[in-house]
Amino acid sequence: MSTLRDLRTVLVERADALDDPDRYIRPVAVRARIRTARRRRTGVVAVAVAATVVLAAVVVGAVRAPAGIQPADVAGVEVPGSIQVLGFPYDRDHTATLGSDDQDRLGETDRERAVVLVGSGLGDGSATLFADSEAVARVRSGSQTSVPVSVNAPDAVLRIRYDGTPVGARAGVAVYESTGELAAGVSDGESVFRESYAGQPLLGAAFADEGAPSVDFQADGAGSMRFVTSCDSEGHYYVNVDVDGKPALAIGCSGTWADAASGSAGTLDHLDPGTHDVHVYLSDDGKDGTPIAVDGVRFGAAVYAEDDTVEYAGRAWRLVATRHPEDGRTTVDTTDGDVLLGVAGRGNHTLFWTGQLSKGRSLSQMRGYGSTLAGVLVAGDVYQVRAARPDVAIRVYRPE
Repeated sequence: MSTLRDLRTVLVERADALDDPDRYIRPVAVRARIRTARRRRTGVVAVAVAATVVLAAVVVGAVRAPAGIQPADVAGVEVPGSIQVLGFPYDRDHTATLGSDDQDRLGETDRERAVVLVGSGLGDGSATLFADSEAVARVRSGSQTSVPVSVNAPDAVLRIRYDGTPVGARAGVAVYESTGELAAGVSDGESVFRESYAGQPLLGAAFADEGAPSVDFQADGAGSMRFVTSCDSEGHYYVNVDVDGKPALAIGCSGTWADAASGSAGTLDHLDPGTHDVHVYLSDDGKDGTPIAVDGVRFGAAVYAEDDTVEYAGRAWRLVATRHPEDGRTTVDTTDGDVLLGVAGRGNHTLFWTGQLSKGRSLSQMRGYGSTLAGVLVAGDVYQVRAARPDVAIRVYRPE
């Protein structure tokens, strides 16, 4: 190699050979710390956590009217100039039509990025989008537009594989980047508690004034209530929550980001359905701690109704089945659409899945009992799922 370009090519080829199936969908806490570091280093507020968005032509509420960026044609399919991801605006960055031997290498960006796969003339076949080695979206007969996915790894390579398609089949991608604007909700100008989370409504929220030790608000009651906190600091501070004058939760500060609704949270059940007084304060000694004021630290809290729904990869999902296979193996059919897998149990939470068109895995370790969301099985396949431990429960979620 004699030039920097030659060196870069070699390094990219070696990186592409690595198998990192968890590269694109990481736990929220890890992504939050990355965004916090960027914001402090560059002075730019991090944008929303986003993985998957839904176009209005497919699912209600995902596309906003173009304001300056006009629709574009990709592989014979019109894609909008602007979309929304969980209420956060994204604008189209570029498009590319890709044959089976083509690729689209994405550059590094400080903004969240969403990719939409489109296809036309697929017949009875399908086109699968791979971000490096991971299958992240698929279009097939009867649908021209996939649910968009988040692809934020630097220098990610997008490829499309055609399976069983006739001559003349085409597919491509539309790549969007977040604008940095906030979604509608309760905001302090840098972060926002969205109007809904996992399809459940916001019941109440407030941010404390900078430097203030506490803030109060009222929240409507629900059978199960999710309390989520936001705290600018990564120091040894806690956001304490009292409900109706009684200590309820203390959640450690772990940094803040634009999508505060996806922050650290705890759930309270069996509360009265009426209105509750919520007192939120900062402490350095956890539950029942003493309120303190810390200059430069921003914090707040919100309450959402909670149901058998979760939010993952930018969409709300509803739990439809919990399986306890004796040998840790089960079959998941995605003929009717994408499926989100979850796992609950002790220790190793690794799940492996293998279909006729793609395969993958997700890895998570727990010291004690816990539950995690493992990953999305893209539609149009039948997967054999295997858990690393046979004594765990495998949860199956469908889009809400």
